[in-house]
Amino acid sequence: MIAEADAYKAKTVANAQKEVAGMVAEAVQLEGSAEAKLQKGFAAKRAHDEIMRKIDAVNAFANNNKSVIFGDQGNNLMA
Repeated sequence: MIAEADAYKAKTVANAQKEVAGMVAEAVQLEGSAEAKLQKGFAAKRAHDEIMRKIDAVNAFANNNKSVIFGDQGNNLMA
């Protein structure tokens, strides 16, 4: 009787794991896909933030009345 109960338990657990395995695999795949999309978004945000920092630096320089530009730097205003 105990052996039958153990066998039933093992069979039930195995069936449940078999049924859940596909869902777990799908969840892992969806999570990976979401992370890949987030990485692309974060890369675009980092590029945007870098451009904005450069613009802010140029604005701060332009608004500083004590700034003096001298010398021959070509077209590079920030040199």
